[in-house]
This record gives sequence, C-alpha cells and structure tokens, in this order.
Amino acid sequence: MTKIVLPFSFFKEHNMLTFNQALILANGHVFTSGKFTDDELVKTWRPCETKENILLQLVSEGNVELAKMEQKLYLELTKMYNKLVCAFSDTTPTVPTIPSNEYIKWALDNGVCTEVKPFHKKTVAKAKNLHKVELALISYLSTLDIRTNKNSLSFNRKHDDFSQGLGFPPSTLLMYLTEVITPEWWDKQKPEVQRRIKKPKK
Repeated sequence: MTKIVLPFSFFKEHNMLTFNQALILANGHVFTSGKFTDDELVKTWRPCETKENILLQLVSEGNVELAKMEQKLYLELTKMYNKLVCAFSDTTPTVPTIPSNEYIKWALDNGVCTEVKPFHKKTVAKAKNLHKVELALISYLSTLDIRTNKNSLSFNRKHDDFSQGLGFPPSTLLMYLTEVITPEWWDKQKPEVQRRIKKPKK
C-alpha cells in the first residue's frame, strides 16, 4: 500500500485538485502545479491505446510470454488510474474539479494511502529529486550492455554520463538510488532494465 504524504501547504491555497494532480498523488509522487510538467508526468500511469496495440501485436506474432510480462507491468502502472477514474471525472484532467477534502477521504477510504500528514519544502524537493533519479536510471540502464549496481553508478567514472547528468554529489546520488531501487521497484521494471541491475534484498 502506498503511503501518500499530502502537501498541506498546497491545500491551504487550493481547495480543488485537477485529475492529473490527484493521479500523481495517488501514485506516491509530488506534482509541480505546472500544467505541462504534470501532463508529461501522468503519461506514466494513464492507459495508452498505442501500448495496448503493441500488446496485441506481440500476441499475434506469437510472443506470448513477452506479452504477458509487458501486460503485467502495464496493468500495474495503470491500476491507480482505473481506481481514481471510478470516483472522479477525467473529462478535463487539467481543470481543478476535485474537492481536496473529497480526494483525501477517497484516498483513505479506498486504502490508497495509510496516513495523511503535512510536510515542508525539503520533503517536496527530495521527492522531486527521487523522481528525477528514477526516470534517469530507467533510461540509462536501458542503454547499458553490462550489469551494474548502485555503488558503481554513484562512484565509478565509467558512469559519468549518468551521475554527472543528474548533478548530485556521489554520496547523495547513492542515497537516492538506495531509496529508488527497492525489490518492489525492480519487480515493476521491464526485462531490459532488470537484466542490468541486481534485484536488492528485502
């Protein structure tokens, strides 16, 4: 179950959420309040006709096992969207139409979160940095032809393209990678990512 830390500082100024903001929160991330940034972020969790057509094509070509793995990942990523859209309209996803108090009640009642608590600016910044590291990590691992680990990614010069691109000191990057690369995170990744980094122990 995802523990959502809701931004009370935002709710003090806004008593309404957009569908996109609600979806981002429901997946345990922090929205930016920037329309275009949030639009890009929610693509990760929205149903996608193109993706569904690819799954059908894999089956038609006889790649049944690959299709099953890809479908499992796809269903996991879109699970929260399907829950949310049953309660709130997605007709105008960038327009604030969801009362904040109703969203909080929905999240608690439906087991989307286990608690709701305020947080300060440092927590918001950390959440954004974690998401930045996660996206960069998935993209980078997909390009590798060798297996690596979080320590090598943080300190080994051969991974400078990854580490320096993020702009964090090695020790800070290692801290973020440790939080990102969990057994649950690894299970959700595509095979090409899993093959490039060992599944951590619980």
